[in-house]
Amino acid sequence: MFMNMVLVLPAAALLGIVLNLVFYRFRRVRAVLSTLIFLGLFALTFALRELIGVQVTTGFSFLGQELGFTLTPLGFYFLLMINGITLLTSVFSLQSLKGKSRHEGYYLWLFLKTFGMTGVVLASDFLTLFILWEVMTWSTFFLMQQTGGRSRAPAFKYLVYAIASSMMLLLAIAAVYTQFGTFAYGPIAAGFSGLPLGMLVFLSVVLVGAFAVEAAVYPFHGWVPESYASTFT
Repeated sequence: MFMNMVLVLPAAALLGIVLNLVFYRFRRVRAVLSTLIFLGLFALTFALRELIGVQVTTGFSFLGQELGFTLTPLGFYFLLMINGITLLTSVFSLQSLKGKSRHEGYYLWLFLKTFGMTGVVLASDFLTLFILWEVMTWSTFFLMQQTGGRSRAPAFKYLVYAIASSMMLLLAIAAVYTQFGTFAYGPIAAGFSGLPLGMLVFLSVVLVGAFAVEAAVYPFHGWVPESYASTFT
């Protein structure tokens, strides 16, 4: 029961995607339903506080690694931020999207991005992290394009940065796997300090670089100004 509760947030985000497809032709219905689901996601996040430390597997495996999630104390606060900010975005979008002609997929991509971000925070291994990192990246790209016209150039600029970030992350994950033979965080964390100095420096630089690009940390923030100025969100 408790294990299944950890999967409630990603499942609710997937429900939002399905409802946006079902009510694709009804803009107002999509907007209201989406906002209510985002409100539910934010409320559910508080309920998960008691599940910090719980680990759950999805039943799916890839390259010998079963995809799984763990709710950590830091992950809990990130989930609060993700779902809180997304709820505010959805609420303000109810008014700001009125009269806009090109936003049919806006809430759908917002839900998919939320699903990806939630998975990144909950991931208990590097493989799960990378798969949901890509979901987050590509949904962000398509979400940015919902504005149309002037948003396309910033969206593709973001995509260039995002692909560079993904390639660095993939390189780091491949290097970690060759060293430990697993994607799971636990064994990697336990043996990380025992790596040769050169490998430690390499992995630290590549991993920090990958996250810095996606987070727009200076000097990897070049995609941010145009993106915020030219897109809905």
